[in-house]
Amino acid sequence: MAYQQHHIIGFKLGFALSPQCFYSWLGGVVPSYRSQGVARALLQYQERWAKAHGYQEIQVKSMLCFSAMRAMLAKYQYLQLTANSQIDADTKIVFSKLL
Repeated sequence: MAYQQHHIIGFKLGFALSPQCFYSWLGGVVPSYRSQGVARALLQYQERWAKAHGYQEIQVKSMLCFSAMRAMLAKYQYLQLTANSQIDADTKIVFSKLL
């Protein structure tokens, strides 16, 4: 959870896919707090938490319509596992990062 003066402004949730792989399931930032590094901080915190708890990999899914999320994942070395030839507007694109 990310807070500003006791108000929730962002969150990131996930769960274990396996003992080695953590799945980053859902996250969001209040629109008025976007482009201020909140999503980046939540992503980095989740990565540190997962690594500290013994996970070796983190996975996340996104879609074409979430270009800011896909750009952030690329910036932080997440690899796209879904082949470009398989992607359309409804495809959930799988990304992975080794911790």
